[in-house]
Amino acid sequence: MPKILCSVQQGQVPRDRWRALESGMRATYAQHLGASTLLVAFTEVPRGQGWTEGRISDVSWLMVEVADGLPQVRREAAMRALAAEWARVGGVRVDQILITLCDTRMFAQYLAANRQRLRPARRLPYLLRLAFNLWTTKRRDGVASLPANL
Repeated sequence: MPKILCSVQQGQVPRDRWRALESGMRATYAQHLGASTLLVAFTEVPRGQGWTEGRISDVSWLMVEVADGLPQVRREAAMRALAAEWARVGGVRVDQILITLCDTRMFAQYLAANRQRLRPARRLPYLLRLAFNLWTTKRRDGVASLPANL
């Protein structure tokens, strides 16, 4: 199942808009990339923990999983559409969004590297906590989210 990881700068997009953002990301992804099921997970980055252009950041970023070898023309069209939808629903400017469309192979390597940073004995508890957070926040808030400092 493809994934979109959304890192939102605290205060940039109110949490009450996250459901609409998720819905917009799902619809835009399906329109441009074809997947009908998708995991969308949000993380709110505490103010001051992001830095862009020499100042506290107001840029949110999305890491979007796509099929390996997606043609550049489709990739760019999807990025433009995702950025436009995020800006429209989130009430932000397009220049306050960074989007990367990451091939499935590279996305898997990124997630594996995140797990590998932990000692082997801590990996399973980490993955269980991650899954529990995604499940409970989806049930409680209507969107899956993770704390920034899990």
